[in-house]
Amino acid sequence: MTLFFLILILFVFFIFQGTAMDVFSAEWFGFQFADVPHFVLIGLVMIAVFHKRSTAIVLAVSFGLLTDIIYTNVLGVYGFCLPITVYLVTGLNRLLHMNIFVIFFMAVFSVAILEMSVYEIYSLIGNVNMDLSHFWTVRMPPVLILNGVALILLFYPLRNLILKLKNREEDE
Repeated sequence: MTLFFLILILFVFFIFQGTAMDVFSAEWFGFQFADVPHFVLIGLVMIAVFHKRSTAIVLAVSFGLLTDIIYTNVLGVYGFCLPITVYLVTGLNRLLHMNIFVIFFMAVFSVAILEMSVYEIYSLIGNVNMDLSHFWTVRMPPVLILNGVALILLFYPLRNLILKLKNREEDE
């Protein structure tokens, strides 16, 4: 039952991140930068920290492939990069004391790793229309700011929900 609710939470994030890309587009407000929400990745990092890392990685594969199917034209890029990013970043759990600042850093760092790895894979296959300096100056800062603000807003409600689900699972 816990897995069902975790999938439901991530599915809501998945729908909302697609909607947020359209509704809150920077181009609508006259800005020339790209803002890409990664709410599913934020949710996966939170699940890995507060529930189970293995569950988060399995869900990352599923939602990565779903992202590839719905939003991209190359199958497998997010299906590969999302679980690898969750695995690498949440490996810090064993090394660091988990508090809000460390988790914030991990989530924002995971967004940077995901964006960079997707950019590199797309550039290898020739599917990128911007150079690396443009990527770092125009695309990366707004993406990190947007996802950092989203994490600040989502942290406590999501943490409490995941912990409640984990406690319910342990009681069963």
